[in-house]
Amino acid sequence: MSADTKDLEPVDLDSPLQLHGAVERWNCLADESFDRIEIDCGDDAEKVMPMRRPSWADPEKDNVGIGPNDTFFASSGVSVPATLMNGWVSDNKTFKYSRVKVSVRQWGHGASGVVLTVCTRGADGMPKWAGIGLTATEADDVARVLLAAADLIKQADA
Repeated sequence: MSADTKDLEPVDLDSPLQLHGAVERWNCLADESFDRIEIDCGDDAEKVMPMRRPSWADPEKDNVGIGPNDTFFASSGVSVPATLMNGWVSDNKTFKYSRVKVSVRQWGHGASGVVLTVCTRGADGMPKWAGIGLTATEADDVARVLLAAADLIKQADA
């Protein structure tokens, strides 16, 4: 050993003083009551979301899921009939068109998006739903493409 290190004593990392402090801290935490472990929220997403309900969100459309990806605020939806697709007849003998439904959501993780939901007749004759979420920019792009496609058809018919 060199003359510089021979007088140093090893440090006891497991000294009773250090362990006692850690145990005491742990026991204090274990005795605390964490109020946010259980939240009586019913169907009110605002009680569990980390943000306030947006002005466009309909409280009746809230979804409280098992985590931030499944919990969201939603607007009322706007449905447009898709008359070129097969529809179906409901139990009460009412014909229902296939449709495209558009709504807006804000999820618990902070993302907002436009949700397109398509409802068509499935192979079993019953309605089948499929949806996709779009960012605002993606929704703008889809809207421009749809308008351009509609213009092509209208121009060909003129």
